[in-house]
Amino acid sequence: MENLEDQGRPAEALITRLSRRARLALAIERGWSALVAGLIVTGLFITVSWLGLWALTPDWARIAGLIIFAAGLLWAIRLAVLVKTPTHNEALDRIDCDSGFSHRPAAALADSLAGSSQDSFTNSLWLAHRRAAEAAAGSFKVRPPSVQTALHDRFALRAGVLVALVAAGFIAGPEKHSRLLSAFLFSPITVSGPNIRIDAWIDPPAYTG
Repeated sequence: MENLEDQGRPAEALITRLSRRARLALAIERGWSALVAGLIVTGLFITVSWLGLWALTPDWARIAGLIIFAAGLLWAIRLAVLVKTPTHNEALDRIDCDSGFSHRPAAALADSLAGSSQDSFTNSLWLAHRRAAEAAAGSFKVRPPSVQTALHDRFALRAGVLVALVAAGFIAGPEKHSRLLSAFLFSPITVSGPNIRIDAWIDPPAYTG
């Protein structure tokens, strides 16, 4: 909660600051599904690597596995790219909602009187409207992001991946780094040369009988 009198800041400056915070909260909420998907794919890759499964598979299976994991990571990146950037008006609505105001004083402070009205009654009414909104600004607040991970991971894959990752970490021990690199180490291609056989006979000296 903000107090304009104590901090000596105009309502516009407070709205600007809280609007940035509200847009950040909205962006985190909207992009959380992409982050969860990326973490699950990354956790599965590290788990497979730490279990040493790459060393047990032929090169073609290793390439197929890397393609699958890369496709999953690209899918998560695509989800992040498609996230809609929160607008200023959406941020103002978030401020009003989090502050518990139904008459939208935050949005009112961002409004302006259309045209230059010469009607004194209209100007007085607008001024009273602005003062009421400024009075409510002292109670403006933005709540932390509500990510609701269960909605984005309904099968709780994150929990299974986390348990498997911890177990694989104990199994890998000090070989964690080398086992991760083993996913990208392929058997060298060997070129067989011509099959040449040399048979040689040596006649022993005559005195040896």
